[in-house]
Amino acid sequence: MRFFNPIYVILGISILLYVEVYGSDYQYDPNSIPHISTQKLKNIISSGNEAMLVYFYGDFKECPECQRLLPKFHEAVEYLHKLDDGKVVSYKLAMKFPEYGVNTLPQMVLFNQDTSFLYDGTGREEVWEVNDVLEWVEEAKQTPVQELTDETFEHLTQSSTGATTGDWVILFADRSKAECLKPHLPVMGTVGLRLRMRKNVAFVDTSTSEAVTKRFGAVLPSTCASLLFVKKIEVPMKHARGNLLAYSFHRTELYKVPMDEFSVSTVLDFVLDGFQKVEHMEVPKVQSEPNPHLEQLMKTLNSFIEDYGRTHTVQAFYLAIITLLVLGVIGFLVRKFRKRKIL
Repeated sequence: MRFFNPIYVILGISILLYVEVYGSDYQYDPNSIPHISTQKLKNIISSGNEAMLVYFYGDFKECPECQRLLPKFHEAVEYLHKLDDGKVVSYKLAMKFPEYGVNTLPQMVLFNQDTSFLYDGTGREEVWEVNDVLEWVEEAKQTPVQELTDETFEHLTQSSTGATTGDWVILFADRSKAECLKPHLPVMGTVGLRLRMRKNVAFVDTSTSEAVTKRFGAVLPSTCASLLFVKKIEVPMKHARGNLLAYSFHRTELYKVPMDEFSVSTVLDFVLDGFQKVEHMEVPKVQSEPNPHLEQLMKTLNSFIEDYGRTHTVQAFYLAIITLLVLGVIGFLVRKFRKRKIL
């Protein structure tokens, strides 16, 4: 379900007016968008100070689609620069970029601060039209893919209680290894974009969030990168007579998302429908971490009890003897008093 956004209305009207004035036969200048080196691209991504739209392509003889889609990229960029005053800088790079999941050509990726988005229109020329690309860019700029940590995971997801934070698509990946986290982020970004306002998309760095990683370790297919889907189920409550009540309770189901063919379409197909065809798992319970202060207090208390028992053993023995003697005397006096009363 798409939600109405006035930004897209304005974009659409602007595009129609531009086409009406300048005509639909677009002629592009191949030198209007500069090329960028791999090292400069990495530096800009690391700084996070610049929003970039990059077109990755190959040799036209070996990649006819690269040549066919390049004019559409130029046209979309021209409109984009006019509408957002150059806030998104555009480049071209004539090679793959496996570090961020660009393993096939052509591809278009938006790098926006610390989030990247892989355009999911490759192979379908019709969706490379100006309005589709611009809508994708605008939605991407409003779609953060948040990181979940040991401190925030359960608070935000409520995965163990089934509370009302919605469904979650969560990537567990090791940031310390180049092949684990970064190559999957562009797909996760666009998955978040396509599911915006319907489902939550996030990632967990398994190299730093040790508690969460340990909690889900038994169900993670890989320690490098694994994708889990946490589905919230609303269960209606029934009265003893069988009538539905006005309230219900929630529970959660956990699914492993296949990553054999990891793409925007395969992830969306699974979380929107495919999960119903596989068995779900139970969400691992929250593992309570030991409190060091409480442990120290318990050790101190146990030590005190042991010391007290050792030093007061003799006193306790004599106290028990005296107690028994007193009870014996009281019993003797009671029996004697009863005999006198009878006589």
